[in-house]
Amino acid sequence: YGDLSNEHWRFGFGVAPDIFGARTPTTVNFGGHLQAGNIAAFRGQLRVERFFQVTEEIHWTAMGAISQQVVSDFVANPTNIGTDNGWPNIEGRWLLALGQSDRGVAPIQIGAAGVIGETRAIGLTDRNVSSTWGVSVDGELDLGRWGARCEAFTGEAIGTYNAAIGQS
Repeated sequence: YGDLSNEHWRFGFGVAPDIFGARTPTTVNFGGHLQAGNIAAFRGQLRVERFFQVTEEIHWTAMGAISQQVVSDFVANPTNIGTDNGWPNIEGRWLLALGQSDRGVAPIQIGAAGVIGETRAIGLTDRNVSSTWGVSVDGELDLGRWGARCEAFTGEAIGTYNAAIGQS
């Protein structure tokens, strides 16, 4: 993993958190309820981010990545193999950050993200190709001693993002 960044750009490569479903609300258990309501994973990717500071209290971030599928949908039957269909997933996200706190993190953040790609299953009775797509919205409110995080998503064949109880 590595990245190059300045106040306007960030370029990253290697294994990194997904852009799609990036909020990942925290939970008491270590698994974070992945596959049971939260999405997100780590995967190999090439990533670019562009930062826009509109005012002292308004910041926009645009993110894009091409990422490798991590298909684990067929663990119960090892004769079935899941893989990409010859091209990477494309992920994108817009993030709006409002306000400033003494910790340097914006107290209000709102994001929207998407992903497209294809998942191929080998070893079934026929070669099955599923279109991978998803959209998500997320937010965070940090008011010091209390706050909230939220995330909502929908899509198809997004088990590789720990959605749909890991099934694509």
